[in-house]
Amino acid sequence: MPKHSATNQAEPDPPILPLDAAALSELQEAVVAWFAAEGRDLPWRRTRDPWRVLVSEMMLQQIRVSRAAPFYEAFVARFPDPAGLAAAPVAEA
Repeated sequence: MPKHSATNQAEPDPPILPLDAAALSELQEAVVAWFAAEGRDLPWRRTRDPWRVLVSEMMLQQIRVSRAAPFYEAFVARFPDPAGLAAAPVAEA
């Protein structure tokens, strides 16, 4: 939480983990290497389509990742874009 000075102006908090450029670069490389080895292959990570990203975000707010993947695949197959969803009868959407 920011501290307030005598003039009641908020002073920024110091960085939680102060890193110099070399340490930050090393940390970034370690995280990227970890993800390459351990990251799950999820269908929404293979697209930059805003519609598919939105659908995945909405689903991931409601259900676990492991359960969302098959629902995501079925949903985007049935409604490949916003117009497809808008044209569907309410009972199907």
